[in-house]
Amino acid sequence: MAEIMGRPQPPTAQVAEPTDRDASDGETLDQTNWLTLARSAYRASTNYMDSNFRKTFEDGIRAFNNQHPSDSKYSAPAYDKRSKLYRPKVRSVIRKNESAAAAAFFSNMDVVSMGAGDQSDKVQVASAEINKQLIQYRLTRTIPWFQTVLGGLQDAQTVGAAVAHAYWDTSGRDVPVVDLLPIENCRFDPSANWIDPVNTSPYWIHCIPMYSMDVKAKMKSGDWIEMEISFAQASNMDSTRSARGKDREDPYGQESRGVTEYDIVWVQRHIHRRDGADVEFYTLGEHALLSQPRPLEESVFHGRRPYIMGCCILETHKVIPSGVPQLARGLADEANEVANSRIDNVKFALNKKWFAKRGVDVDLSGLVRNVPGGVVMMNDPINDVREISWPDVTGSAYEEQNRINLDMDELLGNFNPAGLMTSGAGHAPARNMAMLNSSTGTLVEYLIRTYVETFVQPLLRQIVMLEQKYETNEVLLGLCAKNAQLYQKYGVDEITDELLNKEITLSVNVGMGATDPSQKLQKFLGAMGAFTNMLKSPIPGANMVEIGKEIFGHLGYADGSRFFTTDNPQITALTQQLQAAQGQIAKLEAEKKERMTGHMVGLQKTRETNQTKLEQVKLQEENENKRSLATHITALTAAQHKEKSSGK
Repeated sequence: MAEIMGRPQPPTAQVAEPTDRDASDGETLDQTNWLTLARSAYRASTNYMDSNFRKTFEDGIRAFNNQHPSDSKYSAPAYDKRSKLYRPKVRSVIRKNESAAAAAFFSNMDVVSMGAGDQSDKVQVASAEINKQLIQYRLTRTIPWFQTVLGGLQDAQTVGAAVAHAYWDTSGRDVPVVDLLPIENCRFDPSANWIDPVNTSPYWIHCIPMYSMDVKAKMKSGDWIEMEISFAQASNMDSTRSARGKDREDPYGQESRGVTEYDIVWVQRHIHRRDGADVEFYTLGEHALLSQPRPLEESVFHGRRPYIMGCCILETHKVIPSGVPQLARGLADEANEVANSRIDNVKFALNKKWFAKRGVDVDLSGLVRNVPGGVVMMNDPINDVREISWPDVTGSAYEEQNRINLDMDELLGNFNPAGLMTSGAGHAPARNMAMLNSSTGTLVEYLIRTYVETFVQPLLRQIVMLEQKYETNEVLLGLCAKNAQLYQKYGVDEITDELLNKEITLSVNVGMGATDPSQKLQKFLGAMGAFTNMLKSPIPGANMVEIGKEIFGHLGYADGSRFFTTDNPQITALTQQLQAAQGQIAKLEAEKKERMTGHMVGLQKTRETNQTKLEQVKLQEENENKRSLATHITALTAAQHKEKSSGK
């Protein structure tokens, strides 16, 4: 269908170009200096992370896994036999936010909206349409978008930040790829700007776990410098990764000192700013350079770092903000304390404690077992053993638990009808309950919107740039062109690089009020109805474009432009009115023509009738004249004959 121009194929962290040359200027770079720089940056950032964020990461992950913090008193030997329940309140809130995000992101099949930078330029509009179809296809067919979006939100809520790597895979698949990275595998300078730590940090380090055989294959192909791989160079122990696995054995760990083909080797991808431009190189851990430094734009065409780091909770001037577990840490500890104390009290009330005299012959194991109907042997039951009774749990313990739950729900925006019913607030009027649900829902929507603005939209912009640069699948481009109806709408029958690379704007179809599909539909229908009524009888001089933006802006949509085929709804309304008027005129013209045709037919019939009558009259007159002439001739002949007879 369309002729596709040739495109360069990008190297990535997994597929890179051979690096057998020096710097771009021909300058010989000192490998020792680069390795020293890489080692210093890695160690400085790791030390800062270990001192300031490591425990926060691990406590957040442990809270998500329903575990107490590592420094909790419940880890002490004194609490070995005490109740150690961790109430899954934090995980419940995170899961509810994920379900709200799933409803907001995936209730609409159109994941993204794209528009032309200049709506009057048909080529730019066509470019926006084809790019939208390409992104829709990739996000629903080749990129696990559901797992990426919700997994990133889970990371942002648990540890405070979500990190992703976007690149084009040229190792046979030829598709865009999005890798969701664990935060412990990334390093950057702690003094980076809190709004964009990826691009404002003087360096960015990505720790990549790779199989030993893959590293050796890249060395053998010439992509990386050949060297021996030892266990000391390959190991990378990480406590955060251990906490993520609930203290299970590290899947990336090495049990032996030898590295087999399937063992994990840790490769570091370094991106450092040098003379105002980014330079990229790879190292084997902290020990050796795997590639020569080169400009980043040689592997990433746009020259930007292909990493995105976002959050769901804004905290100004902090490169890694708090997560949900950190916000709720104090209340969660109090909730666990009250619950465990109450459970211990219940156990004491149900299973009595005994005081036994030291050194006497008493069956202590029988006392501990406390089996119903059992017999405990002792010499002097009255003096040797004494039962200790514990009072039952008071109502204040449950009341305190309810108050803590309400405080946590208010802090985290978690609407819990069951908790309200337990606390007695569930008997409030329906309007009050609706207002409470609305306020807590706004907090969840605010969390999701923050995640969209800081993570999802920047990630999608990276994917769009990759599609514009590297997409060469003719079948896919033809299918997307057909779905976008390029030829029917814009007269475009050929997809070229120039068409794909036009300037476009991108927005995600998730707004405030999008977490409840039924309410979202009702709000949309109400807004559309109000806007339609205003279009039917617009106020003289009113700018309906701005009015539409205001109406749909309250629903969370950017401006509502994607719901209309033109930018100005007034023009659309007037066009529809003009078309209706033209249709009415055409109908009247047809009726007039039909009436005129009828009149002409009637006139013609009248003319024909009159002509017939005239011919009949003329014929009668001729016949009458002929009869008169015949009579006259007969009379004349008779007179002549009579005269002749008289003369004789």
